[in-house]
Amino acid sequence: MTPDTFATQPVRPRDQLEVWREWYQPVLDILPKHPTGDEFPAEIHIWTLGGWAMSRTIAPPVNVVRAKSNLRRDPVDHWVISYCARGAHLVQTAGAELEVPARVPFLWSLGQEFLHERTHVDRVQFFLARDAFRDFAPLLDGALGSTLDTPLGHLPATI
Repeated sequence: MTPDTFATQPVRPRDQLEVWREWYQPVLDILPKHPTGDEFPAEIHIWTLGGWAMSRTIAPPVNVVRAKSNLRRDPVDHWVISYCARGAHLVQTAGAELEVPARVPFLWSLGQEFLHERTHVDRVQFFLARDAFRDFAPLLDGALGSTLDTPLGHLPATI
């Protein structure tokens, strides 16, 4: 299985952050943590199969926002399980705030507004399309915004 890949390294250093931001539009807004003239070496690899996808991202620190305007422009509503082999997140969503250290998976949704403040990451994410996983909806919705700090939750670390 060959992934779709996007990387900023082929772009001039001063333009790397901007092409990264454009790649994520309109789903997410990427807000820099460093001056925009700095280099921003980042890459993402995505594998898709039916109603799910897996990605691996290696990127410098940023804040990631999914605001009401993003939800209106691109109403994708997937559950996401994130696992950072390196890097941490401060997640703010649905009135809750959660600090997620490296090596602890957490569950969130693209169907909700959120702010992720994150450090430099090496992260794997699993995207589950709501339409393809309807039977699991009550279970996943009940666990949104929480860490999955259990043996089964750590399964992504073995991949």
